[in-house]
Amino acid sequence: MLNLRTQRSTLELLQRAPSLAAIVALGEAQVRMQLRWLKGDAAQRVWDAALHSSGVPMLPEEAELVRTLVGEVLRAQEAQKRLEEKIKEHTQQHDATRRVAALVGPTTAAVLVGHLGPLGAYHSPKALEKAMGLNLKEASSGRDRLKQQRPGVHLSKRGPGEVRKYWYLAILRWLQVDWIAKAWYQRRSSYHEERGKGRAVVALMRKLVRALWHISRGATYDPERLFDVRRLPAAKAQDAGQVEVTM
Repeated sequence: MLNLRTQRSTLELLQRAPSLAAIVALGEAQVRMQLRWLKGDAAQRVWDAALHSSGVPMLPEEAELVRTLVGEVLRAQEAQKRLEEKIKEHTQQHDATRRVAALVGPTTAAVLVGHLGPLGAYHSPKALEKAMGLNLKEASSGRDRLKQQRPGVHLSKRGPGEVRKYWYLAILRWLQVDWIAKAWYQRRSSYHEERGKGRAVVALMRKLVRALWHISRGATYDPERLFDVRRLPAAKAQDAGQVEVTM
């Protein structure tokens, strides 16, 4: 499927050879050279698929359509790249976004500040949490009352959903680079047999709002002040790539 995440080398190969027959005509050496940036044996699998395919040959019009679609995706990728560069440049020009961008990236910082205003202007982390729709509220229903169950607790989800979407994605990236946050997440997710991981991510989203608020006010991110490291499983920061952010 062609989309903005498709590797550029793959798209360029399809521009040159939009059909399996055209890929075979191009030659194995050329295909391997074009796809040399792909991981693993991806180039070999593409060549094998083209060489041993028994599918119906494409019509010239179909091949031309593939070229047209590939061209549109390549142009969209270039436009996206230029936009990301502009966002990065803009976030570096303002204190409100520069400090946040150092932690969660320029795009997420731009989304947060664009929707919520300067994050450090909120009088407390709780106020920022509420503005992001991450505060908790009780949600009781008729079904709960009939079953005599306690009301459930859910996120309020007030405010723009775009903020929570980008904050959620930022947290997933955070887990890849901060060993302390990852260890806390793994410990928290083990509390519940069902939906443990999802609940742990939401809990981490809420917890790291505090870091977001302090950082937007000029503090340096120190995970050991946010998490009780003594209660976390032993881990080596150098193995997991601990985050170090200097404001």
